[in-house]
Amino acid sequence: MKSCNVYRIKMIREKSIKYQSSVSMSNQAAEVIRRTITECGQSDREQMVVLMLDIKNRIIGTNIVSVGSVSSSTVCLRELFKPVILANSVALIVAHNHPSGDLQPSNEDNNITKWIFIGAHLLGITLHDHLIVSTESKNFFSYAENNPLEKYKEKGLEKLKEF
Repeated sequence: MKSCNVYRIKMIREKSIKYQSSVSMSNQAAEVIRRTITECGQSDREQMVVLMLDIKNRIIGTNIVSVGSVSSSTVCLRELFKPVILANSVALIVAHNHPSGDLQPSNEDNNITKWIFIGAHLLGITLHDHLIVSTESKNFFSYAENNPLEKYKEKGLEKLKEF
């Protein structure tokens, strides 16, 4: 007789992060991301963080997906979506910090945003924004506010049809 392992999947809350709820979604998200990095991570390294949202776009939780070096962070889509799915989230905001303070997106930032958008679409999850934050100031770059997500909606979904 053969056997197989039985698994139980749980999310464990490590701590809570306080934030103001009277600001716009991007500002609110940037604040929570910034606090996640400074209170739970390492602000001297680039980190990718996912903010998980419920059906009413309220924050369920946050997770540091990856920690990189001073100038880059490798992002695995499987690892990015794992906490989103486990939290039963229907939407997300992704963000990462630039320790240099330069908040302009790189080509790599643009490429990973496209893949995150496509992955979220395939999973039936809404990507509201990708933020690049500074931990030294309240400044941030928002893909949604600068309109590239609209381009991904058009071009990204066309690419899916090619498969």
